[in-house]
Amino acid sequence: KATIEYLMRKQCPDLPLLVARPSIIVGHSRLGCLPSTSIFWVFRMGLMLQKFMCSLDDKIDVIPVDYCADALLMLLESSLINGEIVHISAGKESSVTFSAIDEAVARALNCDPVGDRYTKVSYDILAMSRHDFKNIFGPCNERLMLKAIRLYGAFSMLNVCFSNDKLLSIGML
Repeated sequence: KATIEYLMRKQCPDLPLLVARPSIIVGHSRLGCLPSTSIFWVFRMGLMLQKFMCSLDDKIDVIPVDYCADALLMLLESSLINGEIVHISAGKESSVTFSAIDEAVARALNCDPVGDRYTKVSYDILAMSRHDFKNIFGPCNERLMLKAIRLYGAFSMLNVCFSNDKLLSIGML
């Protein structure tokens, strides 16, 4: 993404450019989140394992698709100057904890949250339990599961929350 932004500025210097950088987009604020390739399947996997690489207190910056669409429409009408970069994000105030995700998943599945049974572990510990994956998840590709765990596990530990101050300053709620 950064390369495209750079190339657009370099090769099209006269093109009015407002860069919108959406956070992780999952589900819809009213319609929910259906099973998909969204990042939530990895968190669901961690909850089923009752262990993952992040703490339940760590946060993640996710937004629903309708919020992103509304923000993009608002940016089209905004008076932000050429070259501005705007994060379409939940921001520090509205980013959610993995504990909140645990509770939401439990409500959706009509079961108890993992809560105190959850343990933060290293990737190596998760990799050692790969032989249990089929018993927990059913038929699966252990190699792909571990690849997803490594990728999303490392990201989940970053506690990344993008500033949404510019977006809020133009009236986005």
